Amino acid sequence: MKKSICLISSLFCCINLLYAQHNFELYNDGALVHIQAGAEVHVWGDVHNYQATGDLQNNGLLKVQGNMYSDDLFRQQGTGTTRIENSDVNVGERQFISGSYAVRSTGSSAKGTAADGSFYDLELMNDQGMVYLVNTVGGAYDKYVVDVRNSVHYNLGALMNRLITADIGMTGAPVYPANGSSYPAIFGMMNPTSPLGGAEGWRQNTVQMHGNMSNVDWGYVQGKMRQQIDATTGYQYPFVVGVEPGGPGAQKGMQYARIDFSTGADYDVLEAYFESALPNAFTPTQECSGYLIDYFGGADHGQWVFDNPAGGSTPYQMNVWPQDDNMGFYSVYLITKDNGISGFSNECGPSPVGLSRGGFSGFSTFGLAGGNIICSTTGTDTQTVCDSYTWIDGNTYTTSNNSASVVLTNSLGCDSTVTLDLTITSSNTGTDTQTACDSYTWIDGITYTTSNNSATSILMNTEGCDSTVTLDLTITNSNTGTDTQTACDTYTWVDGITYTSSNNSATWILMNAAGCDSTVTLDLTINDSYSLSVDSTILDTDLPFTWNGIEFLDSGTDSATLSTVSGCDSVVTMNVTVTTTVSIIEEPITFETAIDLYPNPVNNELTILFTLKEDTPCTLNLYNTLGQLVFTKSIFKEKGESKELIQLKNLSDGSYHLKVILKNQDLVYWNKILKL
Repeated sequence: MKKSICLISSLFCCINLLYAQHNFELYNDGALVHIQAGAEVHVWGDVHNYQATGDLQNNGLLKVQGNMYSDDLFRQQGTGTTRIENSDVNVGERQFISGSYAVRSTGSSAKGTAADGSFYDLELMNDQGMVYLVNTVGGAYDKYVVDVRNSVHYNLGALMNRLITADIGMTGAPVYPANGSSYPAIFGMMNPTSPLGGAEGWRQNTVQMHGNMSNVDWGYVQGKMRQQIDATTGYQYPFVVGVEPGGPGAQKGMQYARIDFSTGADYDVLEAYFESALPNAFTPTQECSGYLIDYFGGADHGQWVFDNPAGGSTPYQMNVWPQDDNMGFYSVYLITKDNGISGFSNECGPSPVGLSRGGFSGFSTFGLAGGNIICSTTGTDTQTVCDSYTWIDGNTYTTSNNSASVVLTNSLGCDSTVTLDLTITSSNTGTDTQTACDSYTWIDGITYTTSNNSATSILMNTEGCDSTVTLDLTITNSNTGTDTQTACDTYTWVDGITYTSSNNSATWILMNAAGCDSTVTLDLTINDSYSLSVDSTILDTDLPFTWNGIEFLDSGTDSATLSTVSGCDSVVTMNVTVTTTVSIIEEPITFETAIDLYPNPVNNELTILFTLKEDTPCTLNLYNTLGQLVFTKSIFKEKGESKELIQLKNLSDGSYHLKVILKNQDLVYWNKILKL
């Protein structure tokens, strides 16, 4: 009768941190153990899986704090994860997997069958950084201890782990096999669709695609590994194999190789390991476009050893990144196969690190070889120089030459004839003549503010030679000035604008005699001219009345063209009325009271003539056209005739209104005055 155990998320094998790994084991002797998706099962001891009826169906997470044991009969299924860790118990010890947690076949045909005991996802979290494999089942498939159908994760804990395919012991100093071939177990990646860089396959290891991996010795398979190959789609498959860690020159540590397949590869599963100090010598041969390959790096470094148990013959490309190599320095390097040169011709490189070679088929050993130029060689030294060239023959050539030759001795002690193919091109000189205003920034990046004929700059001419240019620079100067103008009423300037008011901000740019800008600022004063009519009433006793040289003997009208203090013409028409009385604006003045003023228009001094019937205080107020009081004076006038003089020389030209207030008589006199 078949036994079954169903482990769900409510079942955890966690009792106490103080117990050792042999307490609280999961022992499946022929039962069905099912871990559902999303569930976690924590085993604080060892895990055992036995019998043909034993079936571990893991779709969740199985955490194992101890070791794992099995026979070669049980079956493992599901898409869950198994994590090997010792965070709670067995701290400070290494952990191992023994038995046959593998696809029990040299190929992939047993995947998914009852002969498949492989993990889906495997995670390594040992605090010593080492999980090792132990052979225990015997028989044809004894070496296949662990396979992974999806991915392996090296770096979940504080220390990146590596898988070791030999029994090195749980405690104490590990005892490693003598070389890669001596490791008895194999770890397998049975996921054929896990190219480099994807989320599947090899996760969190230390593979670096470009460079020597010295001093990085974690996250790889120490010993032997195998990789399933996709038979239809081309991928790049990494082989992160090596031996125990070691310093530079020790031929130890991870020795990374990568195989690139194109579509239609006919390989199934490849097995590989690295063998230190495995010679790959053969008869020195010319390769790499004329180099003698006579250095064989297998003895100094080692070789990668591959096997394809299921056969196959399609071509592929091999890529290698040797670590801790102590090979010598050579002009070229290439990958050898089966201790000889095969694959595509002349696929070589200048460094053994990152070396590639295609055209291989079938699998066996792959090493590195190198070499320098072969004997009795000829070559051409092609040179293009300026003006002259001193060659290796000691001669200085000033013209082109393609016939000179010299015989040298190469590194192998053989003659090497070199022919010179020389092209002489010429340098030249020139002058850059420039004229600029105020400043000039030349090709040398310097801004010059004065004339200069000594600065030089070296350029490259069309033939690639030096071209020395001398600057011949003339600096001329811009200038500024002010155009001061005084005009009457309007002024049309050089900018074409007619100004009707004073202006000191307008500018105009002209060209001076040196061809530079000349900025002119306008300083314009506009003065007004006048055209007005003045009415003047005078007493007959003031006749004759003279105004600006015109004599009035009676009432009448005449005009005069006058000049203001600013020199502008003003046409004034004088209307003279001779009377024995004067007009008062607000109230008529009685016959006994008379007020008159002259001259009008007036330049500097205005005379006011009073004829009063009685003594009276007077106030004189003078207003501008804006109604602003610009002059006031209080006086006292006695009865009879009297005069009062008002000085107007400090007032601007224009129209004003005079108000005379006779306080005792309650009279007001207004008249318009023109100041010229």
